[in-house]
Amino acid sequence: MIQVRGLTRTYHGRAGEPDQVILRNVDLDIAGGTMVALIGRSGSGKTTLLSILGGLDDGFSGSVRIDGLELAGLDDSALSRLRATTIGMVFQTAQHIAYLTCLDNVCLPALFADNDQGRPARRTPPWSAVRARARELLETVGLSGLEARRPGKLSGGQQQRLGIARALLNRPSLLLCDEITGNLDPITGAGVIELLTELNQAHQVTVLMATHDTQVAASADSVLVIEDGRVRAGQVPVGATS
Repeated sequence: MIQVRGLTRTYHGRAGEPDQVILRNVDLDIAGGTMVALIGRSGSGKTTLLSILGGLDDGFSGSVRIDGLELAGLDDSALSRLRATTIGMVFQTAQHIAYLTCLDNVCLPALFADNDQGRPARRTPPWSAVRARARELLETVGLSGLEARRPGKLSGGQQQRLGIARALLNRPSLLLCDEITGNLDPITGAGVIELLTELNQAHQVTVLMATHDTQVAASADSVLVIEDGRVRAGQVPVGATS
């Protein structure tokens, strides 16, 4: 699913300032259908790595393949299509359109599935089918009955569940999660991770989640540690409960 070779990401300093190497010659393989935790201290490069894997950051050197597709050299249109059809992303801070209902927020990715201008694509399913899929996902993430509610009226955990539902609308094979329990209390966060585990097991969605929480890491099949710009295999924490 994910194959990375020699990945390096450097942020160039302004005049007189040194360059900052965030990722150093990273090699990485993640098999499809697995759930992997990426752990490391704040500023270690977790978000940078997820941004590159998600096609949001193209300023890297090395080889990055997602589902066999080489990201280097893809133009903005191709990267947009990849994000719309193959990759779902969920962030620490919920990114919702405040004036839209929960149902409409989940439907949004359908507008960009095969189109770069924000218009429904020729191959987009009928809107009734999109809304039916969105309702199904809201039920899956435990938000059934809240279709007409605005995101601002949801709790933090519900907003994260809404983000997961939206990320899954176009049936991606890869879900990238960046500290999605970071703003949640332990009980709510555990519920979100339990949901991700169920989705991974039931639908074989590959999940890569950046976290500094050992309880979150304990729910994964395997753990990667990022430190000093390098990524290595780690141990799933023993004794922590998700």
